[in-house]
Amino acid sequence: MKISGSGTVKGGDYNEEIRISGSGTIDGNIRCTELHASGSVRANGYVECEGEISVSGSGSFEDVKAKRVISSGSFGSGSLSVDNKLETSGSCKVKGALYADEAIISGSLEVRENAKFGKADISGGFDCDGDTEAEDFRISGPVTVNGLLNAENINIKLGQRMYKNRINSIGGTNIKIEISPLALFRKKAAVLSVKESIEGDEIYLENTECPLVVGKNVIIGEGCKIGKVQYYNSCKISEEAEVCKEEKI
Repeated sequence: MKISGSGTVKGGDYNEEIRISGSGTIDGNIRCTELHASGSVRANGYVECEGEISVSGSGSFEDVKAKRVISSGSFGSGSLSVDNKLETSGSCKVKGALYADEAIISGSLEVRENAKFGKADISGGFDCDGDTEAEDFRISGPVTVNGLLNAENINIKLGQRMYKNRINSIGGTNIKIEISPLALFRKKAAVLSVKESIEGDEIYLENTECPLVVGKNVIIGEGCKIGKVQYYNSCKISEEAEVCKEEKI
């Protein structure tokens, strides 16, 4: 099915690809093999695709389930479930929960409930009101997680101080929080504020403020302000860090 200019797709099961060039409205719940939109598309119901949803321009959806989602411009949905790859360039806003096996984000990603990834690679901003879970979580840019950030491997690169970075608590196996090479003046780099605790096996921190850090092997680098460090094997603290208490457990 093709729409050129402006038109409406009625709800139903479509065993075919839907293409929209211009402005299109999806009225009701639909199932299709693929959905490609160039321009703007608005869906007033549930959209399920066996294959790929791609939007170049503006897309506004209710709940979405697809194998792949690729967006360039702005993409908004209620809940979003992506079995394979979520790839966005621009703005992506999810009002509900988000699941993606792999997420490659260039721009901004906002999630108002929980987010779950297999692998997440974010270049830009990430803002999550709930918990965030992943096997691998990498971000270069501002990050806010109002719940728990829990991942096997966590790498956070802090940019310029103008951006705020806040996480309620962090848990993982390998946790690395470092100043990004893009922060030209290290003393003016952003600070990550962790409200409750950071707990992991291998922990490396720069420019991080947290009341409690617990790990097997811990390195507290420059710019850190830590209330208490508890460690099992080793702990190294930079002369340019502040740690109130250090305890081997």
